[in-house]
Amino acid sequence: MKKMLAAILMLTMAFSLCMGCQKTPESSIVVGKNQEAMLEKAQVKDPQPESEGVGVDFYERLNAPKNYAPKNYTADIVSKGGNLTVHVDADVELPDCEIPIYRLKAAEFTAEQVQIFADALLGENAHYVESGDVKTKAIYQKEIEKLRTALDWDNVGEYMYDMVYSTKEDAEKALAVLLAKADNAPDTIPNCEPRFEWATPKVSTNDGPVETTNTYMMLYAMPDDATVSCLAVNNSRDIFGTADMYYRRDISATLGAVSTKSAEVAGVLSIAEDNAFVIAKDAIARMQLFDFECSAKQKSIYRLDPSGKTNKAVYDFMFTRNVDGVMETYTNDEESSAGGYSKPWQYEKVHVMVDDEGVFCVRYLGPCEIVEKVMTATSLIPFDKIKGIFEKMVVIVDNIVDADTREITGKYVITTVRLGLMSIREKDSETGLLIPVWDFLGYSESQHGKSVILLDTNELEPFLTINAVDGSIIERGNGY
Repeated sequence: MKKMLAAILMLTMAFSLCMGCQKTPESSIVVGKNQEAMLEKAQVKDPQPESEGVGVDFYERLNAPKNYAPKNYTADIVSKGGNLTVHVDADVELPDCEIPIYRLKAAEFTAEQVQIFADALLGENAHYVESGDVKTKAIYQKEIEKLRTALDWDNVGEYMYDMVYSTKEDAEKALAVLLAKADNAPDTIPNCEPRFEWATPKVSTNDGPVETTNTYMMLYAMPDDATVSCLAVNNSRDIFGTADMYYRRDISATLGAVSTKSAEVAGVLSIAEDNAFVIAKDAIARMQLFDFECSAKQKSIYRLDPSGKTNKAVYDFMFTRNVDGVMETYTNDEESSAGGYSKPWQYEKVHVMVDDEGVFCVRYLGPCEIVEKVMTATSLIPFDKIKGIFEKMVVIVDNIVDADTREITGKYVITTVRLGLMSIREKDSETGLLIPVWDFLGYSESQHGKSVILLDTNELEPFLTINAVDGSIIERGNGY
């Protein structure tokens, strides 16, 4: 079984590498990227007066398909080499209001924000403790029960404690140590006053220590005697160009990652998705993120160990910025590489993960600050032209399958075509623009012989992003 899983993993990695390599520089469509020219083209020459309560019919304005059964837009496309096919069976989702363009800049979290997040997630009357190293008898007992389960080493332990213990004997010795420590552990930990003060991390390179303006803050609280929660906030704009906030309800759940694939959680979670969504929205409101709305969601798993063999089922709700009624489209990409710049550009988003006990984890990436409104409405090219660009370029961009010597074929299934906002970095500037783009979202499959492997089945992966103003291709992960 393990050999078979390893073989499937290798095949999956091979296809993923094929789909994620350098862009193929083919076609005059991938041109321009001149932001000044794009903004000039986006100007609406004869803007319609705004009427309160009257929406915009982009389906009519852009001649986009609507109300066709069973889906709005259908197509089948085959690459020149014949190894990549694209099946489109998608709804076309359009906003019902004018699409603005805003200028924004990367921001850092403030101490005031951290206090708000702490009240919202740790609790206004939280039992704060000095560090995450505190251990009560109840905490040790949780670790003991988990380790006892892992003594079924071949089926559980070697996966749950991968890279922690090498053998069952090592785990048994660790269990004996835990039992001894539990006998001497306190029943409770004293409360302490939280300090909302920034600390400076130590950063080193091959040339030695480096002074930075980066800061971080770590807060710990105990909702009960058996659990330690953590709120970690990092401002690493200097050097790294990133900022993030990470809340974990229970730090005994190893700092993991959310799977990019959907999972069946109905038999694991007892809470209904609608009720979980109410909890997630309430968390966003308590964090005072009033300009954010849920733009995507998935039933997912949170990896609890390095091997990915032990996981926790969660509902993962993704919130992005809503500007004048138009949503920034969520995708799995966290940032674009800097290209000619020294730092990456993060995509602002908030993950709220909910399980049967409530909010399990919150992750806020890439906070931004609105600088100014560049234009209230934008001039967009019609859908027929967008469709033509997509059908030509989707089998060219990222298509290394045709050139691969192995008998691997790939298939994209496009389920959603969405017109929304995306942030792009401005050239020679620390600011960015929120501009209208078309995202073609779905999932992929690979086939090697008779084996078919599903990849990115959460339907949150854009196979192509097209600038809605000038029709140029936007490479989300590689900079604009």
